[in-house]
Amino acid sequence: MMVPQQVASAASPHASITGELADLLIELSSALQKFCMYSPGHPALRAAAGTVAQRLARRRGHRGTLCLAVAAEHVIVEVRPKFELTRRFEGVTSNLTHPLLHAFAGHLREHELAEVALAEGITVEEISQLLAILATRPSETGRPLGAEPDEILHDLPHVRIRRQGSVLVGPAGGERASERSDDRDAELWDEFARDALGIEEEEREARAYDAGEVARAIDVRSGSETFDRRMIGHLLRIADDLGEAGVREAIDLRKNISSVLRQLDKVTLRCLMGMTGDGTLRRKLLSDFACSLDVDVVLDLVQTAAEDESCDVSRGMIRLLSKLARHASLDESPVVAYRGDDGLRRVVQRLISGWHLENPNDEGYEQLLASLSMSVQVGGATAAKESEVNPERVIQLCLETDAGAASLGRCVDDLLAAGQATVLIDLVDQVPADGEVAASIWSRLTGDSVLRRLIEEEDPDFSVIDRILPHAGLDASGPLLDRLAAAESRTVRRHVFDRLRLTGPAVGPMAVQRIGSPDETPWFVLRNMLSLLVVLEELPGEFDPRAYAKHENPQVRQEALRLCMRMPKIRDAAILAALADPMPRIVAMGVYEAEMGAHPSAVGALEGIALADTEDPDLRAHAARALARIDAPEALEPLLTLARPRRRGLRMGLPPESPVLLAVLRGLAEHWATESRAEAILERARKSDNRSIAQAAS
Repeated sequence: MMVPQQVASAASPHASITGELADLLIELSSALQKFCMYSPGHPALRAAAGTVAQRLARRRGHRGTLCLAVAAEHVIVEVRPKFELTRRFEGVTSNLTHPLLHAFAGHLREHELAEVALAEGITVEEISQLLAILATRPSETGRPLGAEPDEILHDLPHVRIRRQGSVLVGPAGGERASERSDDRDAELWDEFARDALGIEEEEREARAYDAGEVARAIDVRSGSETFDRRMIGHLLRIADDLGEAGVREAIDLRKNISSVLRQLDKVTLRCLMGMTGDGTLRRKLLSDFACSLDVDVVLDLVQTAAEDESCDVSRGMIRLLSKLARHASLDESPVVAYRGDDGLRRVVQRLISGWHLENPNDEGYEQLLASLSMSVQVGGATAAKESEVNPERVIQLCLETDAGAASLGRCVDDLLAAGQATVLIDLVDQVPADGEVAASIWSRLTGDSVLRRLIEEEDPDFSVIDRILPHAGLDASGPLLDRLAAAESRTVRRHVFDRLRLTGPAVGPMAVQRIGSPDETPWFVLRNMLSLLVVLEELPGEFDPRAYAKHENPQVRQEALRLCMRMPKIRDAAILAALADPMPRIVAMGVYEAEMGAHPSAVGALEGIALADTEDPDLRAHAARALARIDAPEALEPLLTLARPRRRGLRMGLPPESPVLLAVLRGLAEHWATESRAEAILERARKSDNRSIAQAAS
């Protein structure tokens, strides 16, 4: 076994954390990160705590208490069958290379914790409270969890901690400041309630006494010196007992006494405080109650006592503290509310301890306190120094709450300027698109300025652009067309061209506008725009590409002729122009197009290609197939010439097998089988010993 401090100097003493434990630890670290990011009560916090609770509950191979400790460079995890703490670990370790694990370990160190144990059955509320405590910065509050009293864990029965260099502590075992008896608390309350209600000892009944009933009885019977002395005697014994217990013990007794005193009439409360006699006894009562009762009740008692006390207490300060107590009570987080109450209790105790002094405050200071206690803060009335914020966190908060902020637009621009558009889009994709904040961010992303800036980068990130384009629609066509026109990189042109093609026919008129005249528009712009028009499903109705089919640049001519071939009225003329072009690739394009059907006027050009021995055999074969499809007598002659039997020694035979011969035979068999000259050639071919020739003629 190994002490946590020894792990740092050891070389991988145990197996590294993997699988289920690793996932659980990462989930816990992620949840703590969210508690650091969001304000108390944010819906994301309970969801994060719920995810951790589910992972803990669904463990399969690691049942038991999950114990975590931090060494210099490792997080140590151990699962124990019992809910207990120990100074020695036999768990598995993980280096703090993961940023979430590193941050998690840092929070445990800041809170001066040596070990944290989470028992099976831990609830979402307990996890939320623990993470809320760990998320606070002890450097700012001066209150690390390791320095808190043991009672801080009273509401966390499934959590135990071991402080650095301290004994083991926990809510259900280990060394505690004191152990209380529930029977003792119930006895004190019953005696107080029965005496207030006037129930004699022999008439006592086994029932629960309501705090409101007790308060009304005291109000009715108060005024009798004997009764008031008995009541204050009970309160002194209860205050002494609660003062030793603290705010996290004797919960039922504390709540009952707080409720009674809160409901008492001011006159009754003043009579009871008058029974405390000298100032020392009164301050002892208030000091004990300040450690245990609800803060608003303590402040009411102090204010009531101050009205009769010969030594002055600042009433403005009391009103100000009362106002702070009300604000603290509005906080939904139990841990935050407790810490707020705890700070107010210490202030009240300091007030009580110095009650023997005359009021040291001058009149101006008193007026200031009164002003603070009665003023209502108005948004924007005071100018606070603007602190630097993380744009990503601001945007995430606005999206999750669907509430805008004055700095939202600036934060979006900051992320874009920093080249973090992917981060911004990831944030927006995590929330429903119909939210107002999400819609406003998408509107900003799809705006011409932002989209154009992304597209016009030297090396555009098309993975980001592709995520924006579906939201931008046709509005993205303008920046894309402009980039296509000016792009020098072939790769960029290809990417932009592909995305414009997916935009649909609506981009056609916009492309025509950028084409302009053949003499004024750069050739590469003409080529790119014509290429785009070729692949669109619908062409702009009034656009005539024939003027560009005579351009001096062959690439422009090629794209213009391709476009002309898509138009039925000028298709035949475009095929003839392509077959007559000096550029071989344009001629080949004309042959391929003619193969799908051509006018008899193309026979001469196709014949020249098919019979030319210098041409590529594959191109000649395509020309032969094109000739075979033309229903004109003049188209048959070159086919017969190519397949006519030749003397081979003493015998007549077909030409040797070639792509051209096979193409001719297939063309004759498909389109000219009934023609006598073609029939004779086909008959000879079917009897050929060459299987390929025989099959082509079949």
